[in-house]
Amino acid sequence: MATHTASEALASRVHLTSAFARELEERFIRYARIDTQSDEKSSTSPSTEKQYELLRLLVNELKSSGAEDVKLTDYGAVLATIPATTNSKDAPTVALLAHVDTAPQFSGTGVQPIVHRKYSGGEIALPDDPAVVLQKALYIRLHGLGGALIALYERPIGWLLAAVCVQVRLVCNLLDGMVAIEGGRRSKVGALYNEIPDRVADTLFLVPLGYAAGVPWLGWAGALLAAVTAYIRTLGGALGLAQDFSGIMAKQRRMAMLTAGLIAQSVETALSSGRWALLTAAGVIAAGSLLTCLTRTVKVAAALERK
Repeated sequence: MATHTASEALASRVHLTSAFARELEERFIRYARIDTQSDEKSSTSPSTEKQYELLRLLVNELKSSGAEDVKLTDYGAVLATIPATTNSKDAPTVALLAHVDTAPQFSGTGVQPIVHRKYSGGEIALPDDPAVVLQKALYIRLHGLGGALIALYERPIGWLLAAVCVQVRLVCNLLDGMVAIEGGRRSKVGALYNEIPDRVADTLFLVPLGYAAGVPWLGWAGALLAAVTAYIRTLGGALGLAQDFSGIMAKQRRMAMLTAGLIAQSVETALSSGRWALLTAAGVIAAGSLLTCLTRTVKVAAALERK
């Protein structure tokens, strides 16, 4: 009978993990090259015929990987079932959902994915246009601009431009995460340099929001509670648990509420001198963040009790 040492088992596991990572990267790059740009003016589903190229590729790959009930519907959805690996009747059924189309605002033609390995968090210049640079410093400056617009530029265009800065923040977060994780450029200090700018960004947006609404303490409270929600999440991770990003006022929802408040305030400012839209947004963000702190704390405590 053949026997395996612990080191052999570990080496085998590392080999499988690296092989899986390579295949995952290859698949992601292959998919990203396919033009699946959507058309918001289209009345069909999918909105563009070219999306079928990726849809048909997914059908073939699902079939070759052993998935069951694979089919492409008339409305452009690929459905498939992956058999369970256990006979337990208590095993949950999990649904995974994703879309294949990309935003209509950006062309999907001629995409050439770039993989950045061991990304250390520095600037990334795009090779086709070195003037386009992804950088954390820009990320912070955008938040400073957004905060200044909220607090100082009391006109409808100012509120709208601030709302744009809020959404650009989320886009920067998305691009940064894609480069670090999906591009294989995660570094040992990446999490540190990801969290600190996020906390600064919340403060640069939420504190001016309180001043603009005429209730400064509400902005400070919102910024503090937003930081605490992140602290509880990372504390759970430090205690050996999976980080919990849930909550009624997680980052994306805070920014959605702030964006809605700014857009509503641009309308209100054109009609009256009130600040009810900003005040409502600041109050909802602060109250929702407090509730998120409580729910995350309860979840962390429950998870620790089960360990």
